[in-house]
Amino acid sequence: LWRYRFSFAFSMFFLVGALGFLQSSLRHQQLLAGELIPQKGAIEVIRGDKSILTDEPMDLLVGDIIKTGLHGETKINMPNQSVSLAKNKTQFRIANKTTFFLEKGHLSNQTEKPIKVITDRGFIKSQPDSDFDIIVSLSGETSILPRKNTLEIFDLWDGQLLLHEGEKVNLRSDTRLEDIEIPEDLKLSNTQKQALQSKLIIVRSKLLTGVIKSNAGQGRTAQKDFQSAQKTFLSLAQVLNTSRSLAIARRINLDNLKIKDIYPLIALRVDNTTLLSEVKALETLFVILSQTNHPFGFEVSTTGVESFDRYFILTKLMEMGTLEQQILIKPLLKNYAINFLRMVQNKPILLEQIAFLNQEVNKLPKTTEAHDFLILIEARLSPTIASILRQKIDAKFRENTSRI
Repeated sequence: LWRYRFSFAFSMFFLVGALGFLQSSLRHQQLLAGELIPQKGAIEVIRGDKSILTDEPMDLLVGDIIKTGLHGETKINMPNQSVSLAKNKTQFRIANKTTFFLEKGHLSNQTEKPIKVITDRGFIKSQPDSDFDIIVSLSGETSILPRKNTLEIFDLWDGQLLLHEGEKVNLRSDTRLEDIEIPEDLKLSNTQKQALQSKLIIVRSKLLTGVIKSNAGQGRTAQKDFQSAQKTFLSLAQVLNTSRSLAIARRINLDNLKIKDIYPLIALRVDNTTLLSEVKALETLFVILSQTNHPFGFEVSTTGVESFDRYFILTKLMEMGTLEQQILIKPLLKNYAINFLRMVQNKPILLEQIAFLNQEVNKLPKTTEAHDFLILIEARLSPTIASILRQKIDAKFRENTSRI
């Protein structure tokens, strides 16, 4: 009996150990994001709170940060058979198995399948069988050069363009990304653009109202808001089919359109990159909402400052998306700072503007979202009021500085 118990206990111990090893191995495979193959010098890999210096090949995991020194250079073989070469003084992070976040330096990429490289300016998406370089300087200037095939460039604030083989674009921190000029006969009139902008405001409002209702347990009415927002978004195509004065409208069947069809249709006719980036942001927001269970896993802010409360909802929805989706949605945030700014500017005299600003700032919580919201507003205020707001920010968030 004693031998049987010992044998059984040993078998269970072995089984538990084997299962633990198998789980650990599967987790490692899920996180495995390629192989580092140093070419020159020692390469630093930061993994969590550990720093690893190596001049030998090693596996890379999602989340690893790679740094090359003054004379360092390394290849990265990705799981999709694409190869990137990080030149000297380069720092980047493995966001996932097909995506890098390039903070600074030079990445030269040869791709069998599409990859994405994200920078502070936005992200670059390659086509299959591509060859391209991306350089980010210490000042933040981004240079992109495709040597083979076409790249899609999504700029953080200013829209999207296609960069073809042999072309080059340099984006400084103050550069606006401009696409190829649209012929005059295809451009929309100001009336048509205003109609598009009005519909985009309605779409944004209905989506966030739907989120509020969903979190309040009003699932049925929330769904109606989401459906209404989708119908309004699809009707953007109708504006493109009207005369320039909107006097003559040619009906199109919206049932044949999908959310993803709208941006390409508008991009053919619009050269306003701010408007285009908002269309892309709302398209991305629809995707996140369609992939998320309702009600949502956060409490809606109820400060009484409506522009901030909506800003807060949007930041929480962004957190549910991928890094790429967050970049695409981010341009929407500034709309709520602008809404707040207009309320301040609607006060006729300076003293009333300052009093209103103090009143509204006092309503905001001491959170990262409120801090970031006020920073957006500060950047758009006149110098006099901006300095007053800066004092309010410093006083309000002094206790929270270490957490922001």
